[in-house]
Amino acid sequence: MTRTPSGTPPAEGARLARLAELGMQSAVLLHELRQPLFALKATAELVLAGRHPEGPTGDEAAWRQVVEQVSQIEQLIGRYGQGGGVHPEVVARVDLGASVRAALDVQLGRAAGVDVALRSRLPGDPVWVRGDDGALRQVVHNLVQNALDAVEGGPRREVWVELARVDEHAVIEVRDSGAGIAPELLPRVFEPFVTTKAPGRGTGLGLFVTRALVTEAGGRLELETGATGTTLRVLLPTTS
Repeated sequence: MTRTPSGTPPAEGARLARLAELGMQSAVLLHELRQPLFALKATAELVLAGRHPEGPTGDEAAWRQVVEQVSQIEQLIGRYGQGGGVHPEVVARVDLGASVRAALDVQLGRAAGVDVALRSRLPGDPVWVRGDDGALRQVVHNLVQNALDAVEGGPRREVWVELARVDEHAVIEVRDSGAGIAPELLPRVFEPFVTTKAPGRGTGLGLFVTRALVTEAGGRLELETGATGTTLRVLLPTTS
């Protein structure tokens, strides 16, 4: 019988590799579902407490956010039900500014719930890129979620999100006022299951998934960190 160098029969090796792949996809899906579910919970809690960011007349805005979060869950289940990743049929010309705004609207409840100032600066004109709108929103969700986690409970709780055109690229920056990332973790922060959070607070898949989605869109993800906070920068090629 032919065996691999490790002594495992080829058919068994392929089966084990497929099981490992399915295990990773399941872990990623569970991680990605956590974000919209947390946002749903935060929105509901703020409405019940009368503290929704839109004020007393914010019921309609709150329900729009609930619909958006449920739609995001549906998209995630559909994407990973087809094996994960971005599929060619959903790639289109997307206004990145609209994607970022939609993602930030969902995060308002979470930011208010943990007393974080979530500020943004977005251009008034469209910023066109090619990609999957749902995946691009997920990129922003993941980065903002990480930033909120980084400042929660800290002495200075601020998160900034900016979108700009730089040469032939659209650039999203998400900055936080947290304590930064420990130097010993920096070489591994984009690896799966590596987290800077306390035990039980994170899966270590956020940046891993985010970089994969950015790469699939033809872009790159950059990180800068220091004692005054962390900046994640997404660069995507623009289109006309």
